Amino acid sequence: SSGEIRSSENVDNSSPMRAAAMISRMSAVKVLSMSTDDYGISTASGTYVTYRDRYFILTVAHGINSDCSFVRFMAATGTGALVECKQIIEINQYVDYSIIEVDEISDLRAVDIRRQIPNAREWVDTFATFNQLIYTGYPGNIGVSTFRGEVISYTYDDLVYLHSFAWPGASGSGVFNEEGQLVGHIMALAV
Repeated sequence: SSGEIRSSENVDNSSPMRAAAMISRMSAVKVLSMSTDDYGISTASGTYVTYRDRYFILTVAHGINSDCSFVRFMAATGTGALVECKQIIEINQYVDYSIIEVDEISDLRAVDIRRQIPNAREWVDTFATFNQLIYTGYPGNIGVSTFRGEVISYTYDDLVYLHSFAWPGASGSGVFNEEGQLVGHIMALAV
């Protein structure tokens, strides 16, 4: 059925990136933030994470309203119901990230920050030129989309450039290595 085809769990079994894609897709959220200036709605992507029995959305800072009552999330899986913001933990405009606390989302699988990030040596391998990374987000309002990219540069500003695809709305998508470890988030588009 079309529902099975669109399912977040429909990932090619033979893909070498299947495990990472499953983690990426099952933790992806759409971020909706209302602007009180022009009453428009900014859309971005985010990743559902957990740390010490608390649940958060990791996303970008640009476009996020600092008033929690104007921010909602939609899980990549489930019924399309909106998840409310519980509390804004951090909005860092300089580094362009936000951490927003939410209640547990039963339809998603949270990335455990204590276990699913690389150790010191794995960071070197993860950001090696031509290494493949993956992310899932909501680019261009077309729905849940998963992309692969190759590392092309690691800058002195601790930014990683990927040769991949992105459109507005992909900002905030969690980036994962082949082992399914969270290694960053999409924050800018360079053409």
